[in-house]
Amino acid sequence: MNNLGLAVEAEKLLTKADGAVVRRKNIAGIRVTDVILEENAAKRIGRLKGRYITLEGERDLPQMSLIFEKALKEFIGEKKRIFIAGLGNPAITHDSLGAAVIKGIIPHKGHVSAIETDVAARTGVDTARLVRGAAREMRAQCVIAIDALACENPRRIGKTVQLSDTGFVLASGVGENAGEISERFLGVPTIAVGVPTMTKLSSVCKKFGGNYLVTASDIDIIINEWSAVISQGVNTVYNG
Repeated sequence: MNNLGLAVEAEKLLTKADGAVVRRKNIAGIRVTDVILEENAAKRIGRLKGRYITLEGERDLPQMSLIFEKALKEFIGEKKRIFIAGLGNPAITHDSLGAAVIKGIIPHKGHVSAIETDVAARTGVDTARLVRGAAREMRAQCVIAIDALACENPRRIGKTVQLSDTGFVLASGVGENAGEISERFLGVPTIAVGVPTMTKLSSVCKKFGGNYLVTASDIDIIINEWSAVISQGVNTVYNG
């Protein structure tokens, strides 16, 4: 799970002078926030430099799927050969988004390939190197990495998806750094797709401190429904 968090939760701290451009709009009940962070702005709020598109709304609305597909196309452009990496631990519900998405992907020989990476603690294989090796073997022009996120506002659990061109820092959700899945490491453009599935306990109950994380009681439904939105979006973009 990645815990660099949602750019939309920190962008209000920035101005254009900091090197941040923010555009907001509402499309059929879906709130869309498009944030571009230059180096200084990214460092100031503890995020990675790049572009972030955040969609907020009910995941079961048809508009959410359509807007997600449009945003995905913006990041992918004309690249025809993609590799999809489903990150996270499939044995833990709140961290199983990546694996759930992969189950819904329709492979397309020569164009779309996918892998469920699991986590190094269970496989003994460095996840970033696994993705890099597999992507190179498939001669991918682009990598889409899918993972669970943590958020500051618990109301965003299950109602938010973030796309970015930054990639992921692995294991940052548990205060570690197990490498990164990014264009810098993989050598090809890398799109990160994340859904917040956890938040700090202190954001739910102020009397608790520390770094304890909590999730929603219906997290299994959240994972199933968001994995459908994401996998169907990818399938539609590449298979029509």
